[in-house]
Amino acid sequence: MLRDGVLTLLGDKTVEQVQSAEGKQALRQGIAAQVEEILGGKKPRGVFFTEFVVQ
Repeated sequence: MLRDGVLTLLGDKTVEQVQSAEGKQALRQGIAAQVEEILGGKKPRGVFFTEFVVQ
């Protein structure tokens, strides 16, 4: 459920939306909001990218 939510969010983004530092920050915020929703209001401590591949 969590993975599906994050993948759905990522699938809605374009390369241009996630290429810049601001875009990555917005993506972090979107992922955190998605995780919080799925976990019933529990906020994640942070979202960290260990790899970032754009196709």
